Amino acid sequence: VIQRSQVILESLENNNIDFMIDTSPIESIYNNLKITPLLDLENCFISKKDISKEISLEELNNYNLILPVKRSTPRKQLDNTCANVGVELKPFMTIETTEMLIDSVKKEMGVGYVLRQAVIKEIKEKELFELKIKEKLPTLTLNVVYVNEYLTNIPRTFMNKIENDYKEYMR
Repeated sequence: VIQRSQVILESLENNNIDFMIDTSPIESIYNNLKITPLLDLENCFISKKDISKEISLEELNNYNLILPVKRSTPRKQLDNTCANVGVELKPFMTIETTEMLIDSVKKEMGVGYVLRQAVIKEIKEKELFELKIKEKLPTLTLNVVYVNEYLTNIPRTFMNKIENDYKEYMR
């Protein structure tokens, strides 16, 4: 199910779904959520063309920037990082989904901001190129979220397996 986080959290609280996977921070009015971090994800800027020089966040405004929508966690974190160094990015366009953002970059519409893990294959195959940014970019934490007292046997077994068997892969 792909929905805004608040809609999914409401479904979780109403026991309509067993769990959700989302990035931090998980902003919720519900205090009975169990949030288990799974892994940290890195963000990057990508381009269809190889931009071999290292550039600053401020210099990104010289390119057609394709950014996630303002309400998304990656965008909020990027905007905070930029504000900390006195930069305001001026996007050429904002896009709702990672897939559409990547497609726009592949069509040479501009430089995009995405999770590195979403484009690792394209970077390795030199279909897309990762820009070298002077400043450190924010990372995201991927979490599994559930309400412990609502879990039935199969979802509980799954959660236990994640938490116990895959600890070495978790952050």
